[in-house]
Amino acid sequence: RSLSMAGDMAFRSVRHRVIRYICELAERNGYQTPGVGMVIDAAPSGDELAMAIGAARQSVSTILAELIRSGEITRPIPRRLIVTDLDRLRLELQRSS
Repeated sequence: RSLSMAGDMAFRSVRHRVIRYICELAERNGYQTPGVGMVIDAAPSGDELAMAIGAARQSVSTILAELIRSGEITRPIPRRLIVTDLDRLRLELQRSS
């Protein structure tokens, strides 16, 4: 995992790393809610996410805001993240690989 993260930090955009982290978190800790999406309770804060992927907090916050505006994720409360279309995020990862 650490080699994968090091490779991501060296060769992938911050957006790619944020989306990859969210997808992995959804697959590992999320649960599907019909009509809502993949719910992740105890989701990381922007600071925690930035530290986990080796990026600046402001960059991560900007990308999260873009994903929220596009409807790909929602953040109804600070520690909950809902991925409304996990397949769409995965497709973006494939396209940027």
